[in-house]
Amino acid sequence: MTPDKQALLKKLLAQKGVAGPAIEASPGEALRPRPHDEAPGMSFAQERLWFVQKLQPANTAYHLGQGFSLRGALDRAALGEALAELIRRHEALRTGFPEREGRGGLDVLLPEVIDASVLQEEDLTGLPAAEQTRELAVQQAEILEEPFDLAVAPLLRARLVRLGPDDYQLLFCVHHLVFDGWSIDVFTRELGRLYAAKGGDPELARPSLSYADYAAWQRRRAQSPAWEASREFWCNQLANTPKLTLPTDHDRPDALSGRGAGHRFV
Repeated sequence: MTPDKQALLKKLLAQKGVAGPAIEASPGEALRPRPHDEAPGMSFAQERLWFVQKLQPANTAYHLGQGFSLRGALDRAALGEALAELIRRHEALRTGFPEREGRGGLDVLLPEVIDASVLQEEDLTGLPAAEQTRELAVQQAEILEEPFDLAVAPLLRARLVRLGPDDYQLLFCVHHLVFDGWSIDVFTRELGRLYAAKGGDPELARPSLSYADYAAWQRRRAQSPAWEASREFWCNQLANTPKLTLPTDHDRPDALSGRGAGHRFV
């Protein structure tokens, strides 16, 4: 936060009678690129996601998928090269998470030599309309529900399904370890620019920071007095929070399914 934003936050907290934790950043806490010889590591959020995925390998709850309808003349080779360049641009999309001694501590980066074959293609133009609809649903489910091998980058799948001469569906799925809701806008915007530029946009500068840089910053900050003060503040704030108790009228299954139901009441 900038000093102005910090001052505003303190003012708003004071108006509500809340004494906030010390939030000033010390000089050593600036977010910056990690040294070249520093091995990338996971953020705390990535550690949690990695553990949950290892606990339930078939769980697809953390697969983020998106589909786009494309109309008109399409240069399929240029689209594949644009996707490859997008993966080259973003370190997170070239990162895998192998298990070492029971933990997923270190990331492995793919080399930046990635070709357009990262974009799979399926041609359904020979099928009747009804069969196309059914097969497209199969393709969508397949790309979303196939588990990722977390050790193998990229944790991204993309498929171009051709339905007609100028009618396509572009499907992709990315694991939440390297992608989030905010990433979708960046992904689609940059993919469009790279496609329009036929694989390379000289005005689209390489990102100056990566998510691994943030993870390294987070780890450094976790050793700082400011972090400890914030942790102590929230532990005190939440010390007497009532615990939620739910009825235990069913035995827990050996494996969680993720299926649930809703019950509305007044």
